[in-house]
Amino acid sequence: DNKDALIQTIYLILQTERYESVIYNWYYGIEFDSLIGKNRDYVTSELKRRIKEALMEDDRILDVINFVIEYKDEVASIQFLVQSNMGDVEINWEVSI
Repeated sequence: DNKDALIQTIYLILQTERYESVIYNWYYGIEFDSLIGKNRDYVTSELKRRIKEALMEDDRILDVINFVIEYKDEVASIQFLVQSNMGDVEINWEVSI
């Protein structure tokens, strides 16, 4: 359990659509697919909530803050800060919406 392992876990959670894989429990992963085609105001609030909810399942993560979400065409570029018991990690992620 080091910071690199935590970063790997964060990206794996963000890549895993919740409820689609039998190898993970129902609390693992995130629901991005249901945001496709929705209103951007709704998507913005849901991205923040869903990312925080998904990552907070890991007991090493203390908080997920400082979201910046920008849209270009059908892609949301998301930046946020993960505060953990191993230090802070800045994450950049893109989601097709």
